[in-house]
Amino acid sequence: LFSFRHVVLELLLAEMSKVGFEKKQNATLTVTRSFVGWLFGLVVVLIVSGAVSSGICWYVTDQTTRFALVDLAEQLQDEIGYAVDHNLYSTMRPVEVMMRQAYEYAYQRSLNLSTVEGQTDMLPFA
Repeated sequence: LFSFRHVVLELLLAEMSKVGFEKKQNATLTVTRSFVGWLFGLVVVLIVSGAVSSGICWYVTDQTTRFALVDLAEQLQDEIGYAVDHNLYSTMRPVEVMMRQAYEYAYQRSLNLSTVEGQTDMLPFA
């Protein structure tokens, strides 16, 4: 038969094992929460760093394209100035064609060359 002592001991053991299981479950839940939080933080960092690097690449590409077009325009302006100074009007036509092509390219790229360093008069065939 069961004695009172035996019943109390069984209840105590059952309660202790239940508390141990709850502690394990709480520890597992804490580890899972910290892992999910860390993973979420990593995803946020990756998204933000990707957006920043994409913005930097876009800005650098845009500025590089602008300065390349400005450089091309300055070279063409020098060519036109040389042709005018030396009365070489026969060479004006190809330069004018190149200038128009540069304008078309700038228009297609949606660049506003007048905003680059405030130089609005560097392209003669506007």
